[in-house]
Amino acid sequence: MVKKTHNIKIQVEDRKKPGAPVYASFMDSLSGMVYMCEGSYPWAMKSVSGGCLGLTGYPTSALVEDRKVSFRGLIIPDDKNYVNEKIRFAIKQGSPFEVVYRLRDINGNEKWVLEKGKGVYSVTGELESIEGFVTDEGCGSRKKN
Repeated sequence: MVKKTHNIKIQVEDRKKPGAPVYASFMDSLSGMVYMCEGSYPWAMKSVSGGCLGLTGYPTSALVEDRKVSFRGLIIPDDKNYVNEKIRFAIKQGSPFEVVYRLRDINGNEKWVLEKGKGVYSVTGELESIEGFVTDEGCGSRKKN
């Protein structure tokens, strides 16, 4: 199953491969961002779906490999430690995680988001990457006063 997940993400990045437009279209239609990031902190994004534009205001090219901005850098400073600890704890336990926090989009708007994810491990048990989904659907959105 892990390999299948990786194949989907690779196909989203390379739309010239067979089946890629189907997966890319599906991923981009989700109300939120599907991602895969490095397994080591600060968890730079390896791939993100087109839903990142609606969520953050940044295109995929800005977030992948933290080229223009780090996704983790968009998290409101008061929430960063909580988010990092929640993810680290789940990864250490080998469990999926779910965390609600605030981020600031490209226009400076504060959004409440829900992130769900899990670690992807090698056959020897080493953490290779983290995969997940971030959405603001159902979390509400508000501007900071």
